[in-house]
Amino acid sequence: AFISRQRFFISTATQFLSLLLRHCCSLALVVLYSATLDAFVIGQVVGAAVVLVVSRVIFRHGHKLSGDHARSGSSHSTISIAIVVYGAAGACAMQLDKVLLSALASPTLTGPYFLASTLSLVPIAFLATPVAQFVQPKLIACLVRNQTEAARRLIVRLSLALTGLAVVPGMLLSIAAPLIVPHWLQGSADQDIVISYVLLLMPGTSLGALGLVPAMVLIARRDYRALAVMSCVLTLAVLSTTALLAANNDIRGICITYALY
Repeated sequence: AFISRQRFFISTATQFLSLLLRHCCSLALVVLYSATLDAFVIGQVVGAAVVLVVSRVIFRHGHKLSGDHARSGSSHSTISIAIVVYGAAGACAMQLDKVLLSALASPTLTGPYFLASTLSLVPIAFLATPVAQFVQPKLIACLVRNQTEAARRLIVRLSLALTGLAVVPGMLLSIAAPLIVPHWLQGSADQDIVISYVLLLMPGTSLGALGLVPAMVLIARRDYRALAVMSCVLTLAVLSTTALLAANNDIRGICITYALY
């Protein structure tokens, strides 16, 4: 809803505070109550519920609907639903692979894959996303004002910035994986397997950082339906392929699938 109303700073701040609060709640319960998975999950749920209530109060207080705004409420709801579907589909694609793997494959295979996927998401989650969130409001402003040439130059600069700040460092991390993983895992017996998975996954996630550019253009042009449809189709494709490969204990195939995704 905040994105549909172009409140990008509030949206980004809400996401950051949501993540921080969820982890603080989980940490408090694990340390003070019980060091169990149940306590961790309860903390995540409590933190998410608090953020949901607070964000809804802020949104309703700052955007009271009346007159023309009331008549446009249905269009805002449609936009918000499309954005929610887009985000939810992406989240399912990035999280349900571990669930499918643990349910359909040998449980011992889940650990190395989880470690490899965590390290492999560094280029897109920690390097590319902050750059994209910084540029997004400027790109939207250019398109709203019909400044096509300025928007084109901004897209080119963003692509170059993502290449230099995410793609290239991601490729370098991939090359350095045989050196980084042993220090990270401290001589774990699974480190060779984790390295082999990282070498498959990280080139894909590094290049995937450039996928933020067309997504941002579609958001700037308010084509949320296209985003939602594409996200759902890709999510169904990657999860169905992952389920098939997990049933055959083909973890390398899953890594290749997600690298392509």
